[in-house]
Amino acid sequence: MKKRIALLLALCLLLPCIALGETTAEVPAAKETTAETPVAAETAVEAALPTAYDVRYYFEQMLLPQLFYEYEDPNQFLGYLTENGVFSVWESFTGNNGFDRIYGQEDFAQNLYLEDDGTLMMLVNLPKPEDLHLCNRVYLCLNPNTGKRGYYTVELIQAGEEKWSLGGRTEQGETLNFGEARAIPEDPNDPAYTEILTAEMAEVLKILNTDAAPEGSAAPAADESGK
Repeated sequence: MKKRIALLLALCLLLPCIALGETTAEVPAAKETTAETPVAAETAVEAALPTAYDVRYYFEQMLLPQLFYEYEDPNQFLGYLTENGVFSVWESFTGNNGFDRIYGQEDFAQNLYLEDDGTLMMLVNLPKPEDLHLCNRVYLCLNPNTGKRGYYTVELIQAGEEKWSLGGRTEQGETLNFGEARAIPEDPNDPAYTEILTAEMAEVLKILNTDAAPEGSAAPAADESGK
C-alpha cells in the first residue's frame, strides 16, 4: 500500500540555493546585422529570445531530469524538493536567467510516496499546460535497492478533446513514449482522480523496475526551443 511520507533528511539537505549555473537555458545568438538595418537587427534579437513556452519546456523536459539524474545522491534532491518545493527550483531557474516567473507557488505541488518494494516516487503536479508537449505532472522515481532512477512525464499531445501521453526522459536526455495516458479530473475529490492516479503510478513503477520497453518508437526529439 502506498504511503505518503515526508523525508527526514536533515543531514542530506542541499545548499539553500541550487546551483543552476551549468544547467541554465542558453539564449541563441542573434544573427549579425549591419547598422543600415536597425529594424532587422531588432527583429533578430527578439526572435533569439526564448518564449514562455521555451522556458517552461526546458524546465520540465531538461532541467528537472538533468538535476535528478546527475545529482550524486538522488535522496538529497528528493529531500530538497520535499523540504522546499519544486517551486523553489522554478523560482531559482527563472530568476537566475532573467525570465518572467509566470507561475506562482500555488501552481506547483509535490507528494512523495513509498512503494511496497521500497521505491520512492515523487509525483510533481505542474501548472495546467497551455500548449502541446507541456506536462500536467511528472514522476521522479528511485529504487534504493537497485539505485535505478527514472523520470516520467504526462504530456498534452492533443488540444480540444484533450489527449495525453505517458513518456519520459532517459539519463542521456532521450525522449521516451510509453503510450496514451488518461486525463485526470482537476478536482482531487473526484473518485476517478484517485483511481486514475493509482493505476498510472503502478504503470510507472512497472516501467522503472522491469525496464519495460516503450510502446512504439521513441517520441521524436524536440529541438532546443521545445517545438
